[in-house]
Amino acid sequence: MEQNTLRRAFDLLENDAASLDARRLAWETIVDGNSKWVLIKGFPIPAGYNVSEAEIALMLRVLSDDADRYGLCISGPESGE
Repeated sequence: MEQNTLRRAFDLLENDAASLDARRLAWETIVDGNSKWVLIKGFPIPAGYNVSEAEIALMLRVLSDDADRYGLCISGPESGE
């Protein structure tokens, strides 16, 4: 999927967007009702499964009264974490 076709219904925190971009992952943000989602395409899956990558969906939960606050941590085999 080309970068210009990815949906950006809301902005991620700068560090979160930079982390996804640094890993060269195609990602989108969408809103479905009252839920905010991050869709990550081509996320690497560890060896031993029948696929090498998948699209994952992360629902962002509101952690306080400030609806724009959330935490997103991306790690995987190539991140060294």
